[in-house]
Amino acid sequence: MSMGSGGYGVQYVGEYTLKKLQLISADFTKSIDLTGIAVEINIFENIFLNAISASLMVVDTADLINNIGIYGQEFVELEIETPSLDDYPIKLTFSVYKIGAREDANAGAAIYELSLVSPEFMLNHRSRISKSYSGNISTMVEDALKNDLYIQTKKGLFIEPTKGVRKIVSPNLHPYMFIQNLALEAQSAESASPHYLFFENMRGFWFISLQQLYNQDTVGVYNASHAGELLDNKTIDIQSQLETAINYNITGNNDTLMNVKSGMLGSTIITHDIYNKSYSKNTYGYFDDFDKHKRIDTNPIYNNQRGIGNFPDSRIFVNPTSTTTDFQDAQHHGQSSVTSNQLSETFLHRKARFSELGSGINVQMRVNGTTALNAGQKIIFNKPANSEFGNKLDPDYQGQFLVTQTRHIFTQVEKKHEIIFSAVKDAAPPQQ
Repeated sequence: MSMGSGGYGVQYVGEYTLKKLQLISADFTKSIDLTGIAVEINIFENIFLNAISASLMVVDTADLINNIGIYGQEFVELEIETPSLDDYPIKLTFSVYKIGAREDANAGAAIYELSLVSPEFMLNHRSRISKSYSGNISTMVEDALKNDLYIQTKKGLFIEPTKGVRKIVSPNLHPYMFIQNLALEAQSAESASPHYLFFENMRGFWFISLQQLYNQDTVGVYNASHAGELLDNKTIDIQSQLETAINYNITGNNDTLMNVKSGMLGSTIITHDIYNKSYSKNTYGYFDDFDKHKRIDTNPIYNNQRGIGNFPDSRIFVNPTSTTTDFQDAQHHGQSSVTSNQLSETFLHRKARFSELGSGINVQMRVNGTTALNAGQKIIFNKPANSEFGNKLDPDYQGQFLVTQTRHIFTQVEKKHEIIFSAVKDAAPPQQ
């Protein structure tokens, strides 16, 4: 794995150091160390969600609920490191939003789970944006996340610059809903890619196109072993163990019916211009579009047998708009610096690309963990082919994948870190 390679400086795979686990009262007047009573810590990331979340299982021998008062308004501060990976620490603060049912373990002890989420997510539901913006969409996103009236985040922001000057009003929307709406209209200043995502992982907030995610270097290699093949921790070095999946499942592989119904393979958008009392059609075809924006690999997942990509009427969308004769937004007529939205040209492409990620080639793996792996990164996955192919790799499940979601599992009894993650690809590797 490229991140922190060179032996990792760990004594065993999955080793981690829990440097801090502290519960803080809602009024910040009380705190208690949870490191001695925590049983398991789970941290969840997902590129299709706006927040990271976590769960904390504790064996409570100190009657914390009564002594410190746990009501679902507290905070948990967490610091975890993988030895030798100092550049990839986990340093997070979570809001407690739910306390699970308590189960008596033995006399004087109770087992229960604390459900945690980013404090910013809680602030999102407590604030709304009623504001008119003028400028790049990327600057609007930054304001929504950093403004003291809204999210107030101090976390890292990875915001890809967008092209065009827009005038947009947020009509009393929660900040995350406003940002999600902006993602629908955003186009990259560098690549013109319209495939923007808004998500949070352990490194911060991301407002970024698929194109830019695919431009990243891969952060690791994971190899699948043949079914039934067991790893011998005594004979396989740490690097090899880190690069070998404990287990894996092929969780999806092209639901063609769903892909047709969703418009992934072909679709139409009808733009109704209420200013000019006219309408126009734009169509999308999977094979016509394939090379227009960067993909994770080089070849289509499908082949065009029986013209599978030639049915634009499989899904029809309607887009109401208003433009003047010079294709300016009628709402901003005379303001030549303002760019009208390009939904008639970008909507179908965006819709299809995200359908590909949802129903394309999807692999779920359980691996020995390090703190360097996050949702939104690229990895390489190698799966052996069936026995008749000898030692060759399976061409359908070889090459680069985008990590879409992760579950980092830290077990305190075993002092072991594992990750369950899903990874997808929207294209196939070169034909062998």
